[in-house]
Amino acid sequence: MENENLLRKVKTKKIGALLKDARLASARNTMECAQLLSITQESYLQFENGITTPSIPQLEAISIYLDISLDHFRGSTSKHEALQTGYRKNLNKIILVRDRIIGANIRKARIENALSTDELSTKTGIDQATLEAYELGKKPVPITDLEIISSFLEQTLDSYMDHFEEQISEKNIQIKITQFLDLPEALQEFVTKPVNKPFLELAYKLSDLPVDRLRSVAEGLLEITY
Repeated sequence: MENENLLRKVKTKKIGALLKDARLASARNTMECAQLLSITQESYLQFENGITTPSIPQLEAISIYLDISLDHFRGSTSKHEALQTGYRKNLNKIILVRDRIIGANIRKARIENALSTDELSTKTGIDQATLEAYELGKKPVPITDLEIISSFLEQTLDSYMDHFEEQISEKNIQIKITQFLDLPEALQEFVTKPVNKPFLELAYKLSDLPVDRLRSVAEGLLEITY
């Protein structure tokens, strides 16, 4: 437990220093970064001062804003091309969606490891109520907490990354995100729950069937029903 707490403090300080370095290099001020993330300037300064750490979605958003790669926060200074304004307009919504996805994946991994939130809380030193808020996407997961959680769930921190800079084209990213955000909120929630993956895969396979085959499947289902 003590080792995990010490590791969390060291990495929190490191991320804060890298975040400040990236902001200064991009000639941005703390108020601008705070407004981007829809948090107070005081909350943002806690990130840079190594008191708290941002969540992965928040770090993804700030890396877009500062025109740097996520690798910068893992010790690399590589750059990536600036994303278009249309993507940035949806950053707040994207952060909320990503928080829900990350929370759902934490819950899925915890269940697969046959752990209760109370047991995971004991192992990680993170309050049970906080863990439950993380899983429901109601609270952003600081990277330092996510790294500790993922280590106990036999996952890597990298598996939670969005890797937007590795996608084929900026235009395709914007189109896909816009299409997703245009869906009804209930449908967005359904899509982001890992438990619903089989239904989505089935729908995808059905959509690819020729009309005659699809009609045959529908007739078969009717026969079973009636």
